[in-house]
Amino acid sequence: MAPSVTYRWTDQVQTDLRYEVSRSLADAAGLPDRNAREALSLLTAAAEALDAAIGNDAAPVVVAAAPSALRVLRRAYSPRVRKALAVELDRDFTHLSVEDIAVRLASI
Repeated sequence: MAPSVTYRWTDQVQTDLRYEVSRSLADAAGLPDRNAREALSLLTAAAEALDAAIGNDAAPVVVAAAPSALRVLRRAYSPRVRKALAVELDRDFTHLSVEDIAVRLASI
């Protein structure tokens, strides 16, 4: 006799299932999943905002981002951003407060 398995339907199970179906469809179509597309869009917008913020100012720019985000940003940098870029830090600071980030950047 086969053992009985009971699944409890929770919001997390539903979210996981929705993610797996979305990922499977995206993989089958050769497209990145929705989260990846949203991240790509956000990072591209960030690179454009950085370009606009630099304007004609010649001040050096420091970019800190997770390694995967830096790969996307590098492709989206404008020539003006590339010229102003002084340092890239491949660090993920998303889990830190603004104060903690300032302390870590000051120590580099």
